[in-house]
Amino acid sequence: MRGLGIIVGSAGLILGLGTASSWATGPSLPNNTAYVDGEFGTDSSTCGNALLGASFADTATGPCQTLNQALANLPTTGGNVFIVRGGQFGPIILTAGVSINGPDDRSAVITWNPSTVPGCLGALPPSCNGGASATYAVDIQAGSTNTVKLKNVIISNSSPSRMRTIPITGPLRSVVLMSRTPLPPRR
Repeated sequence: MRGLGIIVGSAGLILGLGTASSWATGPSLPNNTAYVDGEFGTDSSTCGNALLGASFADTATGPCQTLNQALANLPTTGGNVFIVRGGQFGPIILTAGVSINGPDDRSAVITWNPSTVPGCLGALPPSCNGGASATYAVDIQAGSTNTVKLKNVIISNSSPSRMRTIPITGPLRSVVLMSRTPLPPRR
């Protein structure tokens, strides 16, 4: 029983840890993490922390419906986005280190549309890219100390003339693209 108490206590300590700067600035989302549910989420300036105890039915704190709103609710310094149920999402500009994790079924699609203004960290689309239309589905402009991770996300520029799917214009440290390969069925 004592061993179980140590494990539970350790897990609580690990979950409660953050950086001193995140405590000082008071981010709107715990641990700079936002959740997206493309089917049942609701966009608001406080959405995104559903899996940290809030109800999916609570429109104020449940998951966001769009990736743009989840990114807008994160600080401009970056964070994590978990897409729990996929959908079609608008274009984005990533200006800091961020990790976007799609569902294992790869149902999250970020699509370029020439008439759509992209979303970005810490701001809604009208404030991103100077209000200009998106030029790519995902445009990475992060700094030299940043890492951008995209996992289980399909990126579609929806135009055969767009040869570069993800332009990288900043001195980014690294980009990690991951896809979970399903295991073969057991026999």
